[in-house]
Amino acid sequence: MRKKLAIGAVAIVALLIAVRLVIGASAGRDLVRYDAWWKGEIEKERALAATPRPTILGAAAIDTNVCPRYRAIFVRRDETTAEIESVVKAGVVTPTVLALADRERSSLDALLEAVRCTRCDWEVAYDAVFDTSVPNAARAKALCDLLILEESARRASRGEPLDHRPAALRDLAVVRIGADFELGGTRYHRSIGTALLEIGLRALGELVASAEPGTLPLAEIEKDLVALGARPTLVMAVHRERLGLRSMATAAGEKVEDAASGLAVDRLVVGLALLAADALEGEAETAAANDDRAARDRGLGDVEQKAQESWNPLVRVAVPDWRRFAAEDDRASATFRLVLAAVKVEESRGDGGYPLKLDPGKDVTYERTASGWKLSSSLAKLTLERK
Repeated sequence: MRKKLAIGAVAIVALLIAVRLVIGASAGRDLVRYDAWWKGEIEKERALAATPRPTILGAAAIDTNVCPRYRAIFVRRDETTAEIESVVKAGVVTPTVLALADRERSSLDALLEAVRCTRCDWEVAYDAVFDTSVPNAARAKALCDLLILEESARRASRGEPLDHRPAALRDLAVVRIGADFELGGTRYHRSIGTALLEIGLRALGELVASAEPGTLPLAEIEKDLVALGARPTLVMAVHRERLGLRSMATAAGEKVEDAASGLAVDRLVVGLALLAADALEGEAETAAANDDRAARDRGLGDVEQKAQESWNPLVRVAVPDWRRFAAEDDRASATFRLVLAAVKVEESRGDGGYPLKLDPGKDVTYERTASGWKLSSSLAKLTLERK
């Protein structure tokens, strides 16, 4: 009896080993094909990273990579960050703003110099993405808020009217910083960038709506907005996150094709997770390319559901909820269109005032009012009005 049990046990083990080897061989071939595709895509990403970045309002360019500067400036400092956030939340320009600005003088000056850099390469190692150093989000938001607030606070302390060109430069600088972050290779870079974009765009929109006509360099602002508005699409964001999936199999220095070799089950689970997650992110790319937002979100929702239903726990954590990022992206794009429409309305002002009718672009409504104009976007959740 014992002999039969032993023979049966050996047979089961042999069968499991055979199944493991068969699955591993099939996955290994798929991983080799995946690796070749991945290396080709990385070459394309490196070429894109070399694309020159626009400077703000014709500022003198500095031919260097801006990313090391951002990492040095946006270092976590909880106490100062909390003070700035408190001032911003109060919504009132006080002497405290100037005190904070003086304390952060070197950082603010460094930011204004950073946006003159003509290159933005985050140098993300997509095969070791878990080691990527991302600047502190709270610090970035706080300093960008302070950069905008300081100009009006400084003028108010002297009893002087706001000088609109320097104010516009600071607003656009924050937009540029946000746009630079969106070029990062992880969804964390993009999320930070989208938040900073909205800070700068909203401030610029309010400035355009309130500045005395003729006091803003509208043509230069429009040119910069168009250049900065050429953001990486949601499809590109999904694609870059997809490239980082390779880190699951290579984080410890292994070769990706080895994830399916040998007898270790844990490595096979990793290899199968990489292949499954990559396939799902490919579906997410296809869904993200859909111009119909409702259909796009359904497609992204289907991808998330498939990921959460996977037997492989690594797949469940590897595929993010792209619908949330899509909503953030929609709002940022709509805010870009709204502010650009405000600039164009001001440019169209003639002797008879503002035009009765105007095509402000997608998702934006225009109305001429007794005092000026009103532009609204439900998608951006923002209304700009010349009063």
